[in-house]
Amino acid sequence: MKLLLGYGLALLGLGMVVLSLLKALKGNLSYPSARLMMTNLLRTNPNQAEAVCKTMPGTFFEPLAGTMKTIAMVGTRDPSIIAQAGRPTYDALGGAVVMGFKGHITKAKIGLMMTVGALALTIMMAVKKEKPPDDPNYDPEADVVEVAEPGFFQGPGPLIIIALLAAAGMLWIFLRKQELERSIVRARAELLPEVERAFIEGRYILPPKPQ
Repeated sequence: MKLLLGYGLALLGLGMVVLSLLKALKGNLSYPSARLMMTNLLRTNPNQAEAVCKTMPGTFFEPLAGTMKTIAMVGTRDPSIIAQAGRPTYDALGGAVVMGFKGHITKAKIGLMMTVGALALTIMMAVKKEKPPDDPNYDPEADVVEVAEPGFFQGPGPLIIIALLAAAGMLWIFLRKQELERSIVRARAELLPEVERAFIEGRYILPPKPQ
């Protein structure tokens, strides 16, 4: 029963890691190719670029889309006003994207701790302390009972594999978070100026002002 409890805890933890991994994969975006595509769109059809950015939440496209929406609401082509409105918006939305991704890491950490805890529980149950004999004349070699070696699924082997899989998933999510942070910083330096130029030069078609 305790062994089944350990396996259940380990599988539940692995499930949490896998679920977090799948959610993190939704925002998996190659920065070099995405930057090239977005640069071309911003120079040819900025409104289409905004529509494309809205389809990729959880990536550096999300703060770009929010920045373009904010600048469009301001409704000006003045460079200083555009910079004052756009850059703080991008920074705030970029930080929110990273914070949202940290939620995946938190859940994956909990899942990893559950798998490690299940492994530790199984190992502790397998280690039995020798009971000191009550009789001082007791000879432990006179009464030896042969005990069969536990099978693979009765020992900690599968739990070690589950814990390693959970650790690998956790590592991938962490590396993905670092890549996301780098892409947001690079997009601020390389794509945000293109967004500002699209408004300043009039390539972005502003929505009609309410009468």
